[in-house]
Amino acid sequence: MTKYPITILAYTRGVHWQTKLPKPYHWALFIRTGNSTSTGITHQLHGMPGAFHYDGPEPSSSTAPDPLLLAAKRNEVDIGSVPPDKVDLVAQICSAIPIDQTEDPSDSESGWNCQSWTVSVVQEMKKEGFVDEWITEEYLRGFLKEI
Repeated sequence: MTKYPITILAYTRGVHWQTKLPKPYHWALFIRTGNSTSTGITHQLHGMPGAFHYDGPEPSSSTAPDPLLLAAKRNEVDIGSVPPDKVDLVAQICSAIPIDQTEDPSDSESGWNCQSWTVSVVQEMKKEGFVDEWITEEYLRGFLKEI
C-alpha cells in the first residue's frame, strides 16, 4: 500500500529586534502527496503569542516552489507516513490540538509556539501509527535547532 511521507519543515524567522538573537524557527508539517517535493498538504500554526490559529490543511500543487520559502527553509526531517485514506485524520488531529493563547508580555519569543503545537500533533499522530516510534520531542528539538 502506498503511503505519503510526513516531514517537519523548519523555517527561519530572522532575529529578535532587541537581542539580535535568532527567533525560534517556524515549524510546519508537510505531507507529500505527489511526485514533486512541493506537492502536498501543509499543516501549520499561524499567528503570534496570544493570537495563534490553525487554518486547516493548506494544499500545494506548485511545481515551482516559492523562492521566499526556499530561502527561509533551514532544515527538514522525515518523521513517518500516512496512508492516502487517512490524510483527513491528520487534519482532524491538528484541529483537536489545544492552542495556548497566553501572551507573555515580558518575553513573547519564549514559551508556547508553533513548535509546541507541532510536537503535540506529532505525539497524537504517533498514537495512530503515522509517526515512527523513535521520533521524540528531544530528537526534533535537537535536529531542528536554530543555528
